[in-house]
Amino acid sequence: MDNLDKLTLVLLVCLVVVALIFPLSAGRHRDRPERPHDRSR
Repeated sequence: MDNLDKLTLVLLVCLVVVALIFPLSAGRHRDRPERPHDRSR
């Protein structure tokens, strides 16, 4: 049972992290347009 509990905990944490990161990344991408990659080359 311990293994199952740990797995569920990890899955829940991953889901929460993804849910928090996805909107942030989308908002940042919308706010700041992608810069041309001329500088990196």
